[in-house]
Amino acid sequence: MIQHVIIHQPWQQIRQTAAQLKDSITTSVESSKQSTQPALEDTVATIDESEQNRQQELSALKAAFAHTQCQYLVVSFTTDWRFAPERSQEIVDALMATGKPVSYINVDAPHGHDSFLFDIPRYMGSVRGFLTAPFISDSKSKQPAKGTNQNSQQKAGARS
Repeated sequence: MIQHVIIHQPWQQIRQTAAQLKDSITTSVESSKQSTQPALEDTVATIDESEQNRQQELSALKAAFAHTQCQYLVVSFTTDWRFAPERSQEIVDALMATGKPVSYINVDAPHGHDSFLFDIPRYMGSVRGFLTAPFISDSKSKQPAKGTNQNSQQKAGARS
């Protein structure tokens, strides 16, 4: 024999329980909003602070490169965690912002920071190409003395 148990609660109790449930949900939602809002504001503040730090670092890099007179080759390796490609890109950005001649290559290599120790064709070719390329002279530079070969003078001064 199956018995059914029916619990009857007076309507007043049901209304009171529903009101308590509604109050509990409202309190929970409001509490969630209050705790989320500062977190959102903190996140925005952190992003703003991070961007300010990035701009300060870029300014410092630009100042450091402002008086240099050479060509640059910046090489990064995709798996290098010690000197990440993102940091190399920041250096390149600063050099470009100061109008310096810069070449950049990000080499895909499995050896992390030690990749520069390996004979990786793309890396070696880039360094070789940079070292053997003609020097890009500044338009303000002096003209070579009579009787000197301009190409040899440019190459000789290219990496000094």
